[in-house]
Amino acid sequence: MSPSALSTKTVDIVNIHENDAEFSLVNEIHTGINPPAGVRKSMPTMLLYDANGLKLFEEITYVEEYYLTNAEIEVLKSNSRRIVERIPDKAQLLELGSGNLRKIEILLREFERVGKYVDYYALDLSLSELQRTFSEVSVDEYTHVGFHGLHGTYDDAVTWLGSPRNRKRPTVICSMGSSLGNFNRSGAGSFLSQFARLLAPSDMMIIGLDGCKDPDKVYRAYNDSRGITEQFYENGLLHANAVLGYEAFKLDEWEVVTGYDAVEGRHQAAYSPKQDVTINGVLLQKGEKLVFEEAYKYGPEERDQLWRDAKLIQTTELGNGSGDYHVHLLTSAVFEFPTSSSQYAAQSIPSFEEWQALWTAWDNVTKAMVPREELLSQPIMLRNSLIFYLGHIPTFLDIHLTRALRQKPTDPKSYQLIFERGVDPDVDDPEKCHSHSEIPDEWPALDNILDYQEQVRSRVRSIYQIEDLSESRILGEALWIGFEHEVMHLETFLYMLIQSDKMLPPPAAEWPDFEKMYHEARKAQKPNEWFSIPEQTLPIGLDGADGNDVPPTAYGWDNEKPARLVTVPAFEAQGRPITNGEYAKFLQVTQSRRKPASWILTHSNEDYVIPLAINGSSVQATKDFMSNFAVRTVFGPVPLELAQDWPLMASYDEFARYAKWVGYRLPTFEEARSIYLYSTLLKEEGGMEHYSETNGHRANANLNGVNENGYSKINPNKPRTPDHQPVQYPSRNALPVFLDLDGLNVGFKHWHPTPVIQNGDRLAGQGELGGAWEWTSTPLAPHDGFRAMEIYPGYTSDFFDGKHNIILGGSWATHPRVAGRTTLHFLTRTGVSPEELQRIPEVAHEAFRSFSQLTTLKQRQEIVSRALDILEKKKDELAHELTEQMGRPIAYTGVEVMTAIKRSRYLTKISDSVLGEEGIVPGEEEKGFRRYIKRKPVGVVLIIFAWNYPYLILVNSLIPAILAGNAVILKPSPQTPTVVEQFAAAFADAGLPQNVIQYFHCGSPTLLETVVRSSLVNHLCFTGSVAGGLAVQKAASDRIVNVGLELGGKDPAYVRDDVDAAWAAEEVVDGAIFNSGQSCCAIERVYVHRNIYDTFVEEAKKVLAKYRVGDPFDKQTQIGPVISKRAKDTIQAHVADAIKKGARDETPANGTFENPPADGNYVKPTLLTGVNHDMVVMTEETFGPVIPVMKVDSDEEAIELMNSSEFGLTASVWTRDVAKAEELVERVEAGTVFINRSDYPSPDLAWTGWKNSGRGVTLSRFGFEQFVKLKSHHIKAYPK
Repeated sequence: MSPSALSTKTVDIVNIHENDAEFSLVNEIHTGINPPAGVRKSMPTMLLYDANGLKLFEEITYVEEYYLTNAEIEVLKSNSRRIVERIPDKAQLLELGSGNLRKIEILLREFERVGKYVDYYALDLSLSELQRTFSEVSVDEYTHVGFHGLHGTYDDAVTWLGSPRNRKRPTVICSMGSSLGNFNRSGAGSFLSQFARLLAPSDMMIIGLDGCKDPDKVYRAYNDSRGITEQFYENGLLHANAVLGYEAFKLDEWEVVTGYDAVEGRHQAAYSPKQDVTINGVLLQKGEKLVFEEAYKYGPEERDQLWRDAKLIQTTELGNGSGDYHVHLLTSAVFEFPTSSSQYAAQSIPSFEEWQALWTAWDNVTKAMVPREELLSQPIMLRNSLIFYLGHIPTFLDIHLTRALRQKPTDPKSYQLIFERGVDPDVDDPEKCHSHSEIPDEWPALDNILDYQEQVRSRVRSIYQIEDLSESRILGEALWIGFEHEVMHLETFLYMLIQSDKMLPPPAAEWPDFEKMYHEARKAQKPNEWFSIPEQTLPIGLDGADGNDVPPTAYGWDNEKPARLVTVPAFEAQGRPITNGEYAKFLQVTQSRRKPASWILTHSNEDYVIPLAINGSSVQATKDFMSNFAVRTVFGPVPLELAQDWPLMASYDEFARYAKWVGYRLPTFEEARSIYLYSTLLKEEGGMEHYSETNGHRANANLNGVNENGYSKINPNKPRTPDHQPVQYPSRNALPVFLDLDGLNVGFKHWHPTPVIQNGDRLAGQGELGGAWEWTSTPLAPHDGFRAMEIYPGYTSDFFDGKHNIILGGSWATHPRVAGRTTLHFLTRTGVSPEELQRIPEVAHEAFRSFSQLTTLKQRQEIVSRALDILEKKKDELAHELTEQMGRPIAYTGVEVMTAIKRSRYLTKISDSVLGEEGIVPGEEEKGFRRYIKRKPVGVVLIIFAWNYPYLILVNSLIPAILAGNAVILKPSPQTPTVVEQFAAAFADAGLPQNVIQYFHCGSPTLLETVVRSSLVNHLCFTGSVAGGLAVQKAASDRIVNVGLELGGKDPAYVRDDVDAAWAAEEVVDGAIFNSGQSCCAIERVYVHRNIYDTFVEEAKKVLAKYRVGDPFDKQTQIGPVISKRAKDTIQAHVADAIKKGARDETPANGTFENPPADGNYVKPTLLTGVNHDMVVMTEETFGPVIPVMKVDSDEEAIELMNSSEFGLTASVWTRDVAKAEELVERVEAGTVFINRSDYPSPDLAWTGWKNSGRGVTLSRFGFEQFVKLKSHHIKAYPK
């Protein structure tokens, strides 16, 4: 029906209702009581809300037990000013399900108080209730608030909002009272998304949500002591009778059943017949439940997921005092940057609509893609925390607006001291340090920063409403520089964020089909052709940006001015950029592990094998080599095989190495400009047929700054274009200042690079590199006529340091105003450099000098003891983190934590005997002389440790090192990163001086080598694979430094024929598969005397049959997943090799083995018989739950086979005859030998490996020796 106005005394109510709700309810009732198979029976919730029901519900809101209303009122009263400040003047406020206006009137009165105009629209299905409500409001008291009624449903509201005539002003949609809780969780997201997709950039939503999950409190809220809720529910049955037209539901035949479902986090109410009843031919049996109301409660994670499902961004969260009820301010996550230059650069000053789109993009990245707790992290070492940039962006803008307007800065003014300027890469080099804002001990609260951000945005909004920007060059310049500054930081913030494995995908972006994208590009693949670029004279820079008036086209950065002409000699260039796949081939052929920072390993083995299967003439890298890598994207890592046709994103040095390998070079800045000009000419002349838009979908960025790419050039020895030429007058043969970018991968058209191999027959121009920047070989330096800009003098000049090269174009994350600008260039280098990492040992060395000299052993013991107390209090948290990170069952991780603490206390206890007075070694007595030896700390210790027992491995070295007075640098495995963070925090709280313990996270062997090679590192401890140990040893080989290595094992067990086979089998199986076999001292080879071989195997089967594989957080689970897919593949390959060579898989039937959880790298425990030393499972470290059992004829054969290995970590002998065993183990080549036990390093014994299992000692008194150096004292009495 067409809307019609229904008049009340003071308020017009418009009927927007289009469908017959009564008819709809009849259908819902019939369907609910007789649903399809598999669907629960129900009644429509809308039955509760007829006119009488609405009155009863209003009564409920005044009942004390119904906490939701009072909680929401508390939030609104405390925050009405903040909320109203965020709503634009002259907005329209639409409340979905208005009720009696008791809560919303708090906001309306605030609008009136501050004099901000707003039109309030109350939506309700009940006309009589709307009329009653407005009759009780003193409309005449309001001069700034207009009142309107909308009679209709939620669906009607969607239709009404979809009409352009109803959307001429900013719109705020409200849903209060946790009404969303009446939908199930997926339904709530769908409901919200209907409205979210209608939101313009200036619009918002205000949502009240209940987060209380106290079962008793929730139960009482829906079962009040006055019985009003019961009347409310019973009225729903009366309403059903009225809708159906007869008394289908007799109240005395029904009861209301309520309860709180703690698992789902919801209140639930249902009608249940007290006896069998029949309605409309449907039998409803006594006790059946017809659910008619659900009220879901939303914790923090559920709220975040709700916003993501609805494609909304939470800008503000306002809570009550108890923290269990919140009002949320949200905006749409959807944004779009136009790519036509006539739209994205219509004027030199960005329009307010451009600001709104930019703010939405910024909020996507900073509020929806990064968990709040991650904002204090530093993804790039020696840079500010992420939270800094949330304050930096508005502060920078406000500084320039304040300058232009000659007004006071936005409060708090103190933000200018900490947020004006970020940390430069060389900040820790005193000779090269640029000025930057002071870094506070604690950053301001996030909510306070966001309030400040909103104030500055409001300042911008008011400027566009009041000021005539066409007449103010200075104000326009402030807006321009603030806009482009935010544009640049949006991209670099993403590149920092993408390094975090906790990053969330963009909420409004569709998930890409990377596999489809790959196959489509492969079908369209073209050879990468060479293009002859003729000699060209072309303009560089921008003209017309200076003067007293607003420039007609663009303001200019200092590196764009003055405009000048350069002549670029002829050269040749390939059509498209270098791809990931081509770089992978380069790495494989050159046997290099120096992967780009934008790639990650798909496994934990940084010493992966590089197949020798290809050479320079091969088409591409092998699949098994590429399987080592994935490319970082905002959607998570994408396998390199699928991303191999994307443009490479790497550092300048990596591109330069590749170019040198293929015999070409990167273009100079001027040559790249010449390519762009010639590419445009070819398209205009039709010389490049089929030149069309880039194909593809979505993904990543370089993790240490800006994305880069480069063309390969022939004739590398030919004279190149000079990097700098004299200024000449520009010619008319020039590109426009801004290019059309339609069809190009810029401005978030895709959230990732896209394939480029289909474009090899075209000469790529500016922005046509598949979503990557283009490197040039030209270092940034002042050109003739360069003059630093007055309002931002350090923008370019700060980087005239020879370390920054010019880059051009733009990436998938570059705003069109930047990507399409032909006069502008940027600069970059890899974000984390080896030079920066060298600073860590320098700081550690300084800390060591004071720590070793100013503390006594007793003081250090006390610090260690306090730190252990702190860690012990957090033992459950530490265990949970460990299970989460490496998959060991929760039933066992707590044991490791406590064992590590117990071991540390033992080492602390015995430290006096080594490091104290007891540890002084006296010399021979001689009259007139005193001689003795003391132990002194070595200095700075670098500890690189593995993931499989991270707490135990760490304390083996860390505790003795600290007790000895050393400073320590910790490098954990990427699989268990939080171990070092927990230890560092505990020791800091325990009073350990600053920087005595430092840590860094690093997945790059090249960067790790920077620290290893530092002359300030005095001792190295490495725990890991043999290949990794050899690499560390090699990296340290150019100087004299001690290297302690605890490496792999292939630990044997020999079961003699005199044992109880059942007992031995239980012990050996446990020693082999505990921690899924991921232990360097796990039993990996079992030799059993032939006399009991068959019996032992049968007993081992019985033992294995009792094991449970499953979710590691299930306390009944004994075997969890292995650490990675790569590890799983290795284990399964060892088993497959053994079976292929004649071994038998005698693993017993076990349902948990065959049906492990779907998600995770689960490997079934496997019992192999008939094995021999021709099988890799008996010679190479398997590191998994595999038990290979080999038959032997004698003790001599067993000992010979046990020693037939490159490893020598531990070994065990199982026998009744302990004396004989002691004789046998003396012949075993291993650092630790066990008799009738295994897999237990005891802290009072030395832990050391023989052969390739390592070098050096940890644990026991001997374990302190590697952390000290000896100092001999020879003292002669002074002659009298």
